[in-house]
Amino acid sequence: MAAVLDLAAAVGAADVRLAVWTFNERAIRLYERMGPTARQLTMGRLLPRGAGPAPVPDGR
Repeated sequence: MAAVLDLAAAVGAADVRLAVWTFNERAIRLYERMGPTARQLTMGRLLPRGAGPAPVPDGR
């Protein structure tokens, strides 16, 4: 992770983000020990198979 942070700083990045599944508690503990902290929660829901895309409004 240090190499990623060094590279981000070298190119002038203001933020580094890491996506971790909430069920992966070992990874969360590891990353927290390395410095990142939780700042956002993204929620989702699996759709039934075959649900297909949502209809697109035609603008009428």
